[in-house]
Amino acid sequence: MAVVRFLLALAAAALLHLLGSRISGHFPVVVDLFLVVALWAARSGHLTAAIAAGSAAGLVTDALTGGPFGLYAFADTIVAYATAFAARRLVIERAFGVFLLHAMAVAVQQAVILGLLRALSAGPSLPGLTFVGFRMLATGALGTLAAVGARRLERRWGRYRRGRRSKLRIGS
Repeated sequence: MAVVRFLLALAAAALLHLLGSRISGHFPVVVDLFLVVALWAARSGHLTAAIAAGSAAGLVTDALTGGPFGLYAFADTIVAYATAFAARRLVIERAFGVFLLHAMAVAVQQAVILGLLRALSAGPSLPGLTFVGFRMLATGALGTLAAVGARRLERRWGRYRRGRRSKLRIGS
């Protein structure tokens, strides 16, 4: 069930990414929906699931944005693994903690990408620091909204399921 939810979230992120890039050319530079999805999966603390989620989200990012294939996959895998590793040791539930987690994940992702581009001796094709700052804010805000929304949906679903259960009656 978790795999299906992840794939649906990844498909929704791809659709929103395509719509956002049609509206504005700066959307893919400022907003990283795929990293939000990868971190959402990594916050469970399962390392293997985090590696798979980071790789899948990064490969979809690479496929839709162009550039060296595997660049975002590598960076997102590292960030998702580090997030899952931290989630095993820390409880990251409050809104500010989730925001900080997503913002720092963007910073680490951009640092890994810059390091890879330098190592591959390709010209750095990253946006300026202003766009990285905007990306940290936008991804942090979207990640926080997604976490709060998912928590509310889980609570409503739980109340719905408890309300539907019938009481066991023995005898008449």
